[in-house]
Amino acid sequence: MGSMAALILNAPSKLSIQALEFSEVICFIYDDILQLADQSFMWQLLLRKIAEADYLDKEKRESDLLCFNAKDRYLNFINEHPDWEERIQQRYIASYLGITPETLSRMRNKSGPGNNSV
Repeated sequence: MGSMAALILNAPSKLSIQALEFSEVICFIYDDILQLADQSFMWQLLLRKIAEADYLDKEKRESDLLCFNAKDRYLNFINEHPDWEERIQQRYIASYLGITPETLSRMRNKSGPGNNSV
């Protein structure tokens, strides 16, 4: 987790993250990981797979923000992460969707029990 650009450029990150739930974090020293990759094809493969998965996630998020309206982003969010809405504060979900908490509240009220119109 974190800024890949900052890691590659050995520069301070302009971004930060916050755990919204209890988390266990494992930290690695980037130079140690690069050394392992230089010595082992399996580490190269693992790092490539991680980078690919991260890239796909980021591209999907960017595409969703550019191609879908707020309602569709919300519906996609509910379909992809059905348990998150009960676990994460509304303001964080709204931020993730690129909308205001008030807009999210209106959409949630429209999609209440028995109402599929969002």
